[in-house]
Amino acid sequence: MQMILRTRETILMAALSVSVAADLRGADWTHLAQAAERPGSAAVGPQDLAWQRWRIEPDLGELFVSLSSPLVCDDLVIVTSRVDGGAEFFNRVIAFERGTGARCWEAEIESDLFDSWATPAIDAARRRVYVASGFAVYAIDLDDGAVVWDRPTDLPLVNASPAVTTDLETLGVPSNRVLITDYDTVGSGQLYAINVDPFHPTANPWEPGEVVWTAPAPGAVGATPAIAGETAIIAVSNTVRAVDVRSGQAVWTTPIGGIDGFFGGASVRSDAVFAAAYNFSGGQNNTLLVKLDLVSGDVRWTVPCERTDSIPIVGDDGLVLLAGGIDGFGSAIKVQAFQDQGDHAMLIWDTHVDSGGAVRVGGWTHHPVRVGDTLFVGTPGGGGLFGPYQTLVALDLTTDPSRIAFVSASADGAGGSPAIDRFGNLYSLGVAGLTAFGARTAGDMNCDGALSVGDINPFVQALSMPEQYAQIFPTCDPLNGDFSHDGQLSVADINGFVEALTDADG
Repeated sequence: MQMILRTRETILMAALSVSVAADLRGADWTHLAQAAERPGSAAVGPQDLAWQRWRIEPDLGELFVSLSSPLVCDDLVIVTSRVDGGAEFFNRVIAFERGTGARCWEAEIESDLFDSWATPAIDAARRRVYVASGFAVYAIDLDDGAVVWDRPTDLPLVNASPAVTTDLETLGVPSNRVLITDYDTVGSGQLYAINVDPFHPTANPWEPGEVVWTAPAPGAVGATPAIAGETAIIAVSNTVRAVDVRSGQAVWTTPIGGIDGFFGGASVRSDAVFAAAYNFSGGQNNTLLVKLDLVSGDVRWTVPCERTDSIPIVGDDGLVLLAGGIDGFGSAIKVQAFQDQGDHAMLIWDTHVDSGGAVRVGGWTHHPVRVGDTLFVGTPGGGGLFGPYQTLVALDLTTDPSRIAFVSASADGAGGSPAIDRFGNLYSLGVAGLTAFGARTAGDMNCDGALSVGDINPFVQALSMPEQYAQIFPTCDPLNGDFSHDGQLSVADINGFVEALTDADG
């Protein structure tokens, strides 16, 4: 006990030699389902859901777009909201400080349409947030919230989330694009490629915000693009399509029979594309989950699944996880697990069927997140088809829905499609607002899952030598030691750390 109490002086002496706080910047969760390939997974996440770092409610007149996913980049968490301004309705893009939840900036844009749950995309290299709302794509400065440009579209933008390339060059000149599909009700839908890099007279002869090309996407409703290298993938109507990102030319188009249509996004994993469809009639498992070859577009397999607009999550172990279902209409809200066997896939478990309806998680608009052997997924509330989720749960993928241990943790008030930052902190919208869950125990500076004397040296290191700390503990968040809740690690956190260490030691 005395040794623990003496650490206050040791830590203070080390900290006094430091003139700057720890560098907490770093790119994180930049797209719906994490990145432009839509993997839906993270390397590290919360060990449980007990550590709630902060919770923010919307301002008066605001309503968070709760079915969209937060985004995380550097020290900012980005969400969208609908605003009743009295004389008019509009949408608002809001940036919150990652460490404290403090509101940093907000940007007003055109109101979304038809309860769109589109998630923006972050372009960390160009410091932009791209938002599809109403009849326009907006580029918003990531640092101050200023609208840099907006690009009108021929048809509205509904439910589709943009994707942005990061490393395209022409003749050595950056020539990156943001991709988005519009909402097609008349058979003339399009995939847009919009320039995001500076004008160059020969290599990139477009100003930022100008449309470089459009490609046909007839029947595109909620078609969220995925990007793999220089190929864009969209699932529209009853086809999956590959388009060259540079030219807009079709690479391949594969029709899929037995479905009413695709109304969500695809994911790309290695050399394959995965997408799931939605059928409007029939009972459970009335539609198809498909796997196609990324290069040729050939169908590798199809398997019956629950109707959904969600994006499949594909793991290194061949496990394909899919949220789907709707209350009624012959359907049920659920998560399903399939095993990819190469030339075919098998249904492994179904949360609704295997639990006898006791485990109610997932849903047709929901995008869970996988972290190792844990799936973070939400339970819908009672707010109708588009209401906020009410509970976030952690599912243990080493067992199955028939076992009590399958639901390993839960937290009320959250549950919307989660986002996870590079340290494993999780962010989710729900009935209680926007909640940030800590990756590990407060004060756990070596990320071994517990607060102990083993965290003293890492705390000193994070305080006095932040770059060295980041090299030794790359997945540990220095804010685990932020006991003053001011969003940075500083000498003001020493007393809180020592007190927590004393309590942990007993």
